[in-house]
Amino acid sequence: MKPLKLPSEFKEFNILAKRIAEAESKVSAEKVGREETVHEYIHKCAELRHERVIEYEKVMSTTDALHLCYLMSTDYEIGGPYELRLSPEERYQKRKKDWQHHDTSWCKRNMPMNDENSCNYLRCIPACRYYPDEGRIEDDEVIKKHEEYWAEQRRKGEEMLAQKQKEHAEWIALTEEEREQRRQQRIQEMKENEAWQMANQRGELGPINQLTPPQWWLDQYRRHKQQEQQRVL
Repeated sequence: MKPLKLPSEFKEFNILAKRIAEAESKVSAEKVGREETVHEYIHKCAELRHERVIEYEKVMSTTDALHLCYLMSTDYEIGGPYELRLSPEERYQKRKKDWQHHDTSWCKRNMPMNDENSCNYLRCIPACRYYPDEGRIEDDEVIKKHEEYWAEQRRKGEEMLAQKQKEHAEWIALTEEEREQRRQQRIQEMKENEAWQMANQRGELGPINQLTPPQWWLDQYRRHKQQEQQRVL
């Protein structure tokens, strides 16, 4: 096997971070003296995201790169919380109507739809924060929730990037024969997953949909495939 290339040696990401910082500084400088148009803002955001995706694709798939691009959004792209455009009373009413996201809703509690001790589309329970007809959600709460959310997204993004860099380093260190074995293994897993989903839709795994293929089904499926191959030979 080839020697591993440690994630810390991926200097491209340090260069990317520097370019993004320079782009954000440039954007701030350009805004001095005049207000940035919506078109300019969208264009700058697209440029920043495109640069990140191009660099991320060096160590991961396009789908993963796009997801990571969202997790690692810059402050410029994120902007301020949308709810700050609303009054404290309007925020309260908006959240009150969004009953699915109440901590006391049957969705959040994972309870039946008719649970009397949970909020539903008709009413909130007395224990719910949004039970009163009127209320307020202050700016400080909105800003704190916004900052906590994006801090968590970036933490997930950093973990994902480190993991993908590690996987890429391990892939580079493999021989061509080992890489081909990995490819064949992934193809086999995709075929098994597709077959399992079809069996799940047909109800072959029981009345309750399975989130992952049970081991007994995988063993049965693999035996069936081996028997087919033997008959062909």
